[in-house]
Amino acid sequence: MTTAHQLTDYLSEQISDPVQKFIFASEIIKCPPSSREYAEAYDGLMQSKWYSELASDQKADGSWGSAFHGGNVSSQNEYKFPCTEAAIRRARELGLPKDDPIILKCIGLLESYILRETRPPVTIEDYHERSKDESPEAAAIRTLMLRLPKNDPDIIKSLNLLDEYIRRETPPPVEATENIGAGFGFAANLNMLDPGNPLVSPFQKNAAETYGAFFIDGRFSEEAYFDAENEGSVYILAHPRNAFSIMLMRGFDFLDKAMQRHFYSYVWGKTETIRMDPKKQRKNKKHWIVQNLDSICYMSDFLPVSKKVLEEKDFTVWLSLLELVSGYSLFSEFMKEEAYEHLLGEAGRLIAGGVILPAPKSGHVVACGHQTNGRYAENWRDKEKRKTDMVLRIARLLAKC
Repeated sequence: MTTAHQLTDYLSEQISDPVQKFIFASEIIKCPPSSREYAEAYDGLMQSKWYSELASDQKADGSWGSAFHGGNVSSQNEYKFPCTEAAIRRARELGLPKDDPIILKCIGLLESYILRETRPPVTIEDYHERSKDESPEAAAIRTLMLRLPKNDPDIIKSLNLLDEYIRRETPPPVEATENIGAGFGFAANLNMLDPGNPLVSPFQKNAAETYGAFFIDGRFSEEAYFDAENEGSVYILAHPRNAFSIMLMRGFDFLDKAMQRHFYSYVWGKTETIRMDPKKQRKNKKHWIVQNLDSICYMSDFLPVSKKVLEEKDFTVWLSLLELVSGYSLFSEFMKEEAYEHLLGEAGRLIAGGVILPAPKSGHVVACGHQTNGRYAENWRDKEKRKTDMVLRIARLLAKC
């Protein structure tokens, strides 16, 4: 059976690219930032192809692409990173420290969005209703019209004003362009870059109160949450099995130990839930909470408890899930119960040559949703470098245990 020490020995002999060297120094052998080894590895990282890609595509305000979340399809030809969220994921994948210039600029941008000092790009999208030719802004207005009473004079006035903003007839104030729930998304991303940032705490506390109301005897009531979301008393991003919610609550002891375990067990997929009434489920089958009860929204159609093997196409998606939930104090315990030995075994098979990883389809490094590609080597078409990257990615997870 392969051991963690054997993974470290293998990596110490195989790593050659600058990103690999920095991750190995900072996360695997945990060199102090004040050490010469760390400084040399970080200097190499800043000279790397992947760091240069992030830095060159970052705008002066700290953003990337045409939007914060999602981005336009046409922008993918103009920018390496179609949206800021995609670049944030890549920066974290490369292991950039909090005090890196790229990260500092992005932290400032997120803080300005939350404080409403900067107007974020409008990115509300209704994927089920919006036509291909309809702008995100128009979709946002139509989505609001579907959800609000159409005969209320104040609402009609507000919608008309929003329509003027879209047509650029009236310049919108900052607060008028804030997306529904966008503050939640900004805070979630900020928490990933700067845990403990005081601007994140109000969102975490609000979410904690929300979760406390829907966990009953340790089980999450999906029907109660569905009803509350439809009534507008909770926002869909705050659902525990939404990637944004998991990002927001990482590293925050928001509830007592028992409730933390209930929350994490539910996210991991180890706890039974209080299911929705079958009649209500059939009636509302198009709603996300009804459709995806056993998935992580924006991430996957399965839960972390579902172990995968290297040959499966969903193996890297599963690794992305484990990376997402790794920022919790219970991660080590759950990993050792569910996945630690399994991942060691997969890494061992890979090192022994029992698995050949598929070649990449293109040179693009931006993964879909909140997934990450685990591409550290600059020449990923080299099968040995792909193997080293995968072993390093697994070792990063095991090092957190």
